[in-house]
Amino acid sequence: MDKLAEKGLQWFQAQAANSISDKNKLGRIINLALRKGMNKEELKDAWSNILLLINVVRDWKDGFYRDIPKRTIILVVAALLYLIVPADVVPDFIPVTGLLDDITVIGFVIKKVSQELEKYKVWKESLC
Repeated sequence: MDKLAEKGLQWFQAQAANSISDKNKLGRIINLALRKGMNKEELKDAWSNILLLINVVRDWKDGFYRDIPKRTIILVVAALLYLIVPADVVPDFIPVTGLLDDITVIGFVIKKVSQELEKYKVWKESLC
């Protein structure tokens, strides 16, 4: 399944690389991911992971957290783009399976960048 997720992400990584220098684009990606995640019952179990990715991108975009490799931000943004674009490997309008590939991609990215996400969580908790 990781091979499918990685293949599905390739085009989205190129789009993400073009988007990370534009704060307005990143803001739109964040807002669309939030709306999609909150409104889809099928994403309920993956919501905490989606929210983690959104928060990393938001804190990076706003300049609060920069201790993360650029390639990681690109991969995280690519996962969010994959989530919000309805016409991906398995189109979202297909009941049940339409969002299954989105969840798979989110899980793949979480696993791939887990060390950086752990550092982010420690940083975030230190603010409290």
